[in-house]
Amino acid sequence: MNGWFPIQHDIVDSPVFHDAESLRLFVWLSKRAAISTQRVSMQTGRGASVVTLQRGQCIVGRKKGGELLGWSEDRFRYRLEKLEEWELIRRIPATHWTVIEVVNYGVSGKTNENSPQPNANQTPNQTPHSKRTKKTKNQNKNTSLSKLRFDEKDLNFAEKMLSKIRDVLPKTKDPNLKNWASTIRLMREQDSLTYEEIRQVFLWANADDFWSTNIASPKSLRNHFATLHAKSLAASQHQTSRVATAEQLANWTPNNPAYGRPANVRRMKRYGPKATDESGQPDNGNEKQ
Repeated sequence: MNGWFPIQHDIVDSPVFHDAESLRLFVWLSKRAAISTQRVSMQTGRGASVVTLQRGQCIVGRKKGGELLGWSEDRFRYRLEKLEEWELIRRIPATHWTVIEVVNYGVSGKTNENSPQPNANQTPNQTPHSKRTKKTKNQNKNTSLSKLRFDEKDLNFAEKMLSKIRDVLPKTKDPNLKNWASTIRLMREQDSLTYEEIRQVFLWANADDFWSTNIASPKSLRNHFATLHAKSLAASQHQTSRVATAEQLANWTPNNPAYGRPANVRRMKRYGPKATDESGQPDNGNEKQ
């Protein structure tokens, strides 16, 4: 097929480069993304609707996307979540569909003058990213940073999270802590969570065999918070139950007052005293020879 589409040079430094399925999905989304502002018609239950897509955006349903890639719907959704966790895509939900935006679409992270550029015989999808001016890149970066809001506590919380995550995943690269802090602020303000609630659930996930390697950022913690909260509560209740049972077993002796009358008293009440012979020994009912 003729033509080409851009992809970031620094993709090789991203975790997605070491995940074949996620990388495949990212390249696939980059290929489907709009090269400039365009209007597309979407069919819904109420008829056709016109959607305006900006540069780097596309609309893909989980079921249809999974079919095109030969995956299940759950598998497609999981890979989307990983790309969003790595801040390679952004999902913008609408009433009947979700717009997927490839972050920094067509923006090169590194300058490589030796990279081949399209010639006059090619049919590029867009203007080569090497022609984008440094001023435009700085403007985009400043606009993105201006949307981040957080306070000092959020930033400190993010730093502590990173330290605990690196205890489990030592090779974790330096993240954008301001993005992390902004996500923690959203958990407090939009999700109505306290620092203590976030801390307790995160620490439980960080100690869990399965979730410790899957919760590697505040974004993934927020996406799975309801599930993690329920699991942490269930684990806490189970642990309390086990401790109580252990204490009961440790104190379970026949003559322990905490568990009713001593065994000999209970037997006498039920069967009466044991019969004895003339010498005071228990009478087993055997006649003397």
